[in-house]
Order: sequence, then structure tokens, then C-alpha cells
Amino acid sequence: MSFSEILLVTTLCFYFLSLFLKKEKRYRWLAFFLSLSLVVFAVHTLTEGHRWQMFPAYSCLFTLVMVSLVVFQELFHSEQREMNKTKTLVVYVLLLPLLLLLLAASWIVPISFPE
Repeated sequence: MSFSEILLVTTLCFYFLSLFLKKEKRYRWLAFFLSLSLVVFAVHTLTEGHRWQMFPAYSCLFTLVMVSLVVFQELFHSEQREMNKTKTLVVYVLLLPLLLLLLAASWIVPISFPE
């Protein structure tokens, strides 16, 4: 794996971990890691091009962008607090196994299928 690929997977892991911070710190770190992940993704695809081995990480990035839309919606629509808590919990429970599977696949696939 190249440096930008390792950096992309690392920023995605930190982004996922920031979902579990306290609310006071969560939004700042989510915005930071989302921006950093998107910048690393853009630099990676423009300089090195996309690789099929990294498609699990790319789909993980897409999934986390969707999760961030739900999380940031909670911030801007506080009047529907109960509905947002339930929706956010469902998203976390459903996407946690998917995220772990995609991260594991992005590390295993390059080892299983050498170029």
C-alpha cells in the first residue's frame, strides 16, 4: 500500500472513532476527519488513480459521509431530538459491522490478490 492509501484508511478509522466522542467534541472532530478524508481521497485518486483493492475503503468513505449527514442533521434540527436519537442509533448499529468488514477487506484483499 502506498502512503496515501494508508493515510486514507487511517483517517477513516479516526473518523469512525470520533463518532463515539461526547457531543461537545464530536461535531468538531467529525468535520475535521471528514474534510481530511475527502482531501486525502481526492489527492490519492488524482495523483495515483483509483485501485480496485481500495474500493472497500472508498465505499467506507461514502458510507461515513452518509453517516455524517445524519449526525449533522441532529445538530441542525434539535427540535426532533427523540427521532434523531433513534435514527442515529439505528445507523450506528447497522453500519458498524459494514464498516469493520470494509476496513478488513481493504487490508486483506491486497494481500490475497497480488498485482
